[in-house]
Amino acid sequence: MSTFTLPQDLKIVVALQPVSMNAAVTGDYVNLKNVAGKVWMVANITTCSTGGTSEAVFGINEALTVAGGGSTASTEAFKWWKNIATTDSDTLVAQTAGATLTLTTSVTDQQVVCQIDPAQLSTGVDAICVTCTATTVAANYVSANYYMETQYKKATPPAAITS
Repeated sequence: MSTFTLPQDLKIVVALQPVSMNAAVTGDYVNLKNVAGKVWMVANITTCSTGGTSEAVFGINEALTVAGGGSTASTEAFKWWKNIATTDSDTLVAQTAGATLTLTTSVTDQQVVCQIDPAQLSTGVDAICVTCTATTVAANYVSANYYMETQYKKATPPAAITS
């Protein structure tokens, strides 16, 4: 029998409330210092309309603080997975490791997962956030959560949205 408990073993933090992708979006920053071993960003994309002029590109920004101080796009090669048709399948397919991941042009709902190891980040970086470029279609929406592997198991893991 497993002793794994989702709220105690993985801290869940909202990265992006559902938001239209007709403009670039930046998620909330989370503090990794003394909180996370690894972090998985899971984004769900609702593609309700076609006609966009560009494919959305996901990335990870790193910062010195959860307020975004010293924010810059990470150039590290993170592990990515995606499911290009969540209404038809629950299979996440491993993608080539990289700093970014481009969505597949389609009219289907999609899911993207990025694994971030704090050891990959630049020296002094304590916080990360997810970013996504625009699709230029207001009917396309994205939402995301961070699932943070807690370093110290406890009934109430430490806050990740404060420094």
